[in-house]
Amino acid sequence: MRYGEIGIEIGVSPSRCGTVDGIANEAEGTSSVVTASTTVMETQRPTILIWACLAASLAVPQALASSASAATTTKTITTTTIKTTTSTQLHLSKDEWNSAVKQLRQMHLQIPLDGFSPEKMKGSFYEMRGTGMHGATDMLAPRNTPVHAVCDGMIAKLFHSRFGGTTIYQFDPQQRFVFYYAHLQKYADGLKEKQIMHKGDVIGFVGTSGNAPPNTPHLHLSISVLGKDKRWWAAAPVDPYEVYR
Repeated sequence: MRYGEIGIEIGVSPSRCGTVDGIANEAEGTSSVVTASTTVMETQRPTILIWACLAASLAVPQALASSASAATTTKTITTTTIKTTTSTQLHLSKDEWNSAVKQLRQMHLQIPLDGFSPEKMKGSFYEMRGTGMHGATDMLAPRNTPVHAVCDGMIAKLFHSRFGGTTIYQFDPQQRFVFYYAHLQKYADGLKEKQIMHKGDVIGFVGTSGNAPPNTPHLHLSISVLGKDKRWWAAAPVDPYEVYR
């Protein structure tokens, strides 16, 4: 696995938290399962025809043919879903990863929660969430703890998603990186898209929105490298611990 490659989380965002269709839902408001179902419809007919012929020639009971066809369809859905999900992600080479971490360290980012030790971030990026790596860090804190902007920059997107709940995507001033804050209890009053924030501004409050455990308020923070198209939902994540340690 290359540096920065997270497989399928998608939860993640926990936020995207371990479900296969998280990124597609958050990215464009559509489920990758829907895309997968379309693919299955295209591939299902030849599968049915093959089994129909086989059943007829070997006198296989119709129930067996239907069962086998259903199993084949399920496998197709799983494979297609994975392909659809990972196709939205950028990946970094080792050199690109190291360069990104170096640039981020030079920005002297603020830790978004007051008093939170970077050592508590260690390992969170690589933890499994469902079928893939977390690709972010979870920062536990009491509900309604203020969340601060890690740097100056524009609020690129305010988004309410099934997995991340109440979320914020913020760009740095040069739009090289996107910072993703998820599972918020609420936004700061008056927060809006395209608003320019300053390092340390309160942008939201820790909560359990989305698929966060209801009794475990925390901030899900991811730091990612944007592509040339600046798609906030399809950036390449780097380990926040490596940036802050």
